[in-house]
Amino acid sequence: INLLKMTPTELLEESLRLSLRESCAKLKRKGIKLLAVDFDLTICAVHTGGVGRIPKDSLRPVMVALLEEAEAANLTTCVATFHSNADAVQHIISQYVKLHEPIVVRGAYTEQLEGSPIGGKSRQIYSAWKHLFGHDDVVKWDRVLLIDDDEKNVKSIRNLGTLGIHFQAMGSTEDFVNAFQSIATTQKTKSNGKLRTW
Repeated sequence: INLLKMTPTELLEESLRLSLRESCAKLKRKGIKLLAVDFDLTICAVHTGGVGRIPKDSLRPVMVALLEEAEAANLTTCVATFHSNADAVQHIISQYVKLHEPIVVRGAYTEQLEGSPIGGKSRQIYSAWKHLFGHDDVVKWDRVLLIDDDEKNVKSIRNLGTLGIHFQAMGSTEDFVNAFQSIATTQKTKSNGKLRTW
């Protein structure tokens, strides 16, 4: 990358991407095993209503960067959504996000596996964990970070020890990156159960 040839906008984007990259690596070193990200109104700036095709500019650039940098840092990531068509979400992401491996998506019709908690995105996260790490692997809720636009979804798994960022659409990109960086910097291996919001 030639920084001297970058515009101010490009320099800002590269700076934010670098921060995300470093934060993903820190989270992994501190024991976070799964990054779970919501789709509608989080990765995607609009509520798709179950539609399987959306314009590229509907995806938030900061979330595209986060998914790419998480993979680069070997931080396992999934999408936990109430979207009715998980395959469509996976297809949208594969179109617009540069990933080497397809991302695991768990949607509205994800099976309620035996042992899975009920409420919020816990069913989707539980299913993704079992798929990614093996059916016999015990879900460690304090090793999960959820990013979701709906505070109810974040609060519903707080008692499980899961960290969360309440992604509010009115916040700025810089605010989100700072919140993500803060969790990566302060999070211990064992969660204290506090809700992180911005």
